[in-house]
Parts: sequence; C-alpha cells; structure tokens
Amino acid sequence: MKRKFVNQVEDSNKFWEIEQDGNTYTTEWGKVGAKGRTNKNEFITIEDCSNEVNKLIHEKLKKGYIEIFDDSEILEKPL
Repeated sequence: MKRKFVNQVEDSNKFWEIEQDGNTYTTEWGKVGAKGRTNKNEFITIEDCSNEVNKLIHEKLKKGYIEIFDDSEILEKPL
C-alpha cells in the first residue's frame, strides 16, 4: 500500500510517498504539482525493509509532514 505525506508548513510545499513491496520499497518526493523523483531500495529480508520504512515515516512526521489518507490528489498550498 502506498502512503502519501505532505509538508505545507511555512515555506514548504513538498510531498513524499512510500510503498513497500516485499523486501523492496520505493519512495517518490518533490514539490507539490511537479513530477517527483523516485528511489528504490532492496533489503535481504521483508522485516529489514519494514523497519526501514517505519523509520523513514517517523523521520518525515518529525519534520512536519502529515499523512494523506484518501486517494485524492495533493492540492497546491493555499496562498
């Protein structure tokens, strides 16, 4: 399942997404409204991958990102 996050606090207007598939996860990030960059990482075990995914999500939440729980498109930051 893909999880979506957005940070639109102060000057920020960024998104970050992560999806785990077995022992691999893929992230996509960038400015809201722009085509994001992607990165894929593979681990030896599913557990190692899950631990890394959870760690990354925790880091994003600490930086002010909030999770988007529906499938709607991320909206531009209000002026």
